[in-house]
Amino acid sequence: MIKNQPKNNYQGGSENFKGFIRLSSNENNYGPSTKVVSAIKNNSKYSNIYPELDGSSLKSQLAKTFNVSSNQIILGAGSDEILQMAFAAFTKPRDEVLFTKYSFAMYSIYAKNFKCKAVKFNDKKFQFSLNDLLMSKIKRQIKINTSPRHVPSKVLAVKDIPRTKSGKIVELAVKNTIENREVKNIEALVDPEVLKQFKNLEELSY
Repeated sequence: MIKNQPKNNYQGGSENFKGFIRLSSNENNYGPSTKVVSAIKNNSKYSNIYPELDGSSLKSQLAKTFNVSSNQIILGAGSDEILQMAFAAFTKPRDEVLFTKYSFAMYSIYAKNFKCKAVKFNDKKFQFSLNDLLMSKIKRQIKINTSPRHVPSKVLAVKDIPRTKSGKIVELAVKNTIENREVKNIEALVDPEVLKQFKNLEELSY
């Protein structure tokens, strides 16, 4: 604990604050830089004036620094406000919102506020990929729309699936191709070449 550190009444989650720096709450272990302290001192005489409502000066400087258009930048009072904007822009009631179990608590809170269904991905190893999240959602939808026994152990993305000239999907042709068996009535398929992508798939090797 830093000597003469002001008392902090903040209580995060179920933790008991004992004067330690909270990295999970974006607290800086080193304090503000000398440049920040200098900028605050130099502008303290303007602290009684309300800042720009749209933050145009800040957006202009950020755009210049990172070489992007100022129209690509949004400002908010903390990441939770930015997240609220995202929910307002991209969700509607009854949408599913998928996020990891150990992510920001506001995902769950805003999902409830915007009448969305919160779906938590259990990232046991504290790491995940967008592909993992997508696979989780696909399996969940299969389980809901069919039954648990229909949920596949593996899900693969393919360019196309074989169909007959009448539009019927031919699952047996795929199964036989994967198992290196003869595909009968192959002439009935619209595009037999589609079956080539199912041959010798490493993901399906046993």
